[in-house]
Amino acid sequence: MALKRCLAALALSAAVGCKQERPPPPPPGVPVETPRPALPEVAAPSEAAANDESPWAWVIHSGDGNATLRQAPSTPGKCLLECTVGATSAWSARAADCFGEKADRKFVANDCQRTVVMFPAPPRAQAWRTVQVMRVYKKDKLDYPVVGVAVLKDERLIKSSRSWLKGCYGIDGEPPHYSGDGLAVEYSTIDGKAGRVPLTQ
Repeated sequence: MALKRCLAALALSAAVGCKQERPPPPPPGVPVETPRPALPEVAAPSEAAANDESPWAWVIHSGDGNATLRQAPSTPGKCLLECTVGATSAWSARAADCFGEKADRKFVANDCQRTVVMFPAPPRAQAWRTVQVMRVYKKDKLDYPVVGVAVLKDERLIKSSRSWLKGCYGIDGEPPHYSGDGLAVEYSTIDGKAGRVPLTQ
């Protein structure tokens, strides 16, 4: 009986020892499969804009909260734009001109058809009569630009101010905002004049 137990213990230890040994190398000419490394997960475009630290990545909502416009960098110098109303895609463009940066003021229509982008501190190298201070887009295409002199006639005012808009860059006043019905963007310039840009066609 003791002999049988001894033999059983030896057989068990031999089996365990075999399991711990490395398998023999494959014969020559047989391809060896190596496990592929797991690919990193790529965020969906809708998530990328919210999570990306790029100044060109942002998400905005319409005045009624139903429309959402997302921008994220795509190819060099271009952006992915995606506008949805509720859960329905209104339009998208994979390699469009970027609308603006996070620091710019951006407003989208309730139906995604128009977007207004304001540049509170445009480049100072250009003349005030030619520098673009605002752009209005129809879907992903530029509808028309607005130059500095069209919103602020006295160029001397901008030379001593950080912005042409009230409520931006520490300037007192109400910043640009949606109108009560969400159908326009309302703003005030540093000379005290009120402006309005329609978001409807």
